[in-house]
Amino acid sequence: MSSFDFPASPSEGDIYSPLGGPRYVWNAPTWNVVSGSVDDKIISVDHIINIPSDFPTLQDAVNYYLGYTVINNARLRLNIESGHQPTAGLLMHDGDYSHFYIQSEDPVVFLSPSFVGVSGPDGSGTITSKSFIMAYRARGPMLGTIIDGNGVGGIGYFALCGSHGWADRPPAPTEEAPISPPIAGCRNFLHSNAQAQEGSILVWENAVATGSGLNGLYAERASIIHAEFTDCSNAVQGGFVAARGSIINASTTKANNCRIGFWALRACTINADDSEAKNCKDYGYYSVFGSTINAHNSDATGATATGTDATYGGTGYYAYQSSHIQAYSGIATSCVRYGALARQQSQIGFGTGTATSCGVSAVYATLASTIDADGMTAATCIGTTIDADRGSTINANGAIATGSGANAARARTGARINVDTATLTGAVGSGVYTDNGATINANGADVSGSTGNPVRCDHGSHINLFGATTRTANPGTPQAADTNIGAFNTVTFRGTIYSV
Repeated sequence: MSSFDFPASPSEGDIYSPLGGPRYVWNAPTWNVVSGSVDDKIISVDHIINIPSDFPTLQDAVNYYLGYTVINNARLRLNIESGHQPTAGLLMHDGDYSHFYIQSEDPVVFLSPSFVGVSGPDGSGTITSKSFIMAYRARGPMLGTIIDGNGVGGIGYFALCGSHGWADRPPAPTEEAPISPPIAGCRNFLHSNAQAQEGSILVWENAVATGSGLNGLYAERASIIHAEFTDCSNAVQGGFVAARGSIINASTTKANNCRIGFWALRACTINADDSEAKNCKDYGYYSVFGSTINAHNSDATGATATGTDATYGGTGYYAYQSSHIQAYSGIATSCVRYGALARQQSQIGFGTGTATSCGVSAVYATLASTIDADGMTAATCIGTTIDADRGSTINANGAIATGSGANAARARTGARINVDTATLTGAVGSGVYTDNGATINANGADVSGSTGNPVRCDHGSHINLFGATTRTANPGTPQAADTNIGAFNTVTFRGTIYSV
């Protein structure tokens, strides 16, 4: 075992307890032995325990020191020696183990190919199997190094049943940005790199969580994960996943090249402002079943549609089933299908966002949903750039939606689109198109340069076109000849186009 020198600069009454020796108290100017205190199992200063030199496994070390009392904020440092690959995990239950600190001599510790791990109360063969660290009804240890699951570890750090866990981070003089790269975390675990479940809390700020075989960080069943400045990229399923009433704080984070970058489901909340989820296979940001994602200033560029959703995969921001995404000033360029998609009474805020060159639409609202996209930039989309149907609403006033491969703005089946003062030029179809009782307000908009009718109205729909431009030769004065009806302010079986 390691020994100690007396602590420097002690204060009156400080206690020093070297293992196996007497207990000392500082009474200036000397350390004095406390009578009868030999081997009283009190630790008052940091103590280093080497793995495997002192104990073969982390669990053996922890079990041995359970009988010791730790005071003066001392830490028991479980030091994984250079080149060692752990074969066993660490289970901590029903107690406070936060004075244990797991460190290593190498910057990254790889699990042994013969790693077994620990299981939770549900036994082996469940998602709790093959965990490296598990805190169960406990305050877990501080992880102070990077652990690589090496294709055999199930969960890196699992806080379960009201537990707390931590990954250490380098000091930072400001809370607004990480100053140094991460020094701790878990990567390349099969199920999740870190997971909080059943009312548990994990602190994983500026820590490692990349390359999971399923989810990077996973909060489930009313749990909380704080993970600012953390990278969860390259997860096979989800980068940051919150389920069943959980919360994840993930400001200024990354979840690139996942199937789903940020996924909130079943009444959960993820705060992901200033984050990025680029090149995700299905969706960059996905909020479903009454959940909320705050993704202000985020980047969902390049969703590839190479995941499991053959219909809507390839979408930057996707809110479904009474959910919400706030993605003001977001970026969703070059997504294979949709920049922002709201379905079934959902809402997306995409004001001043950018969704150019999307494969189907920049923004699409359906089934009584709403998208706010005022001031959006969305050029050269292959399909209809701004699309609403089935009682939905899109606000895209002042938007720039040029060069659409179909229509610049289309409202169908009772939907409503507001594109006042927008630039909707150069569409292959129409600048504005309403069908089946829908309404578009395009007052002051520029809808000129379309290959088809710049303004089209069908099946009892309405378009307001006051002060709009339908051809460049007559700015601000719409021309009836540029409509499929051929007249303004006249009720027809196709609908009515209003203009002065």
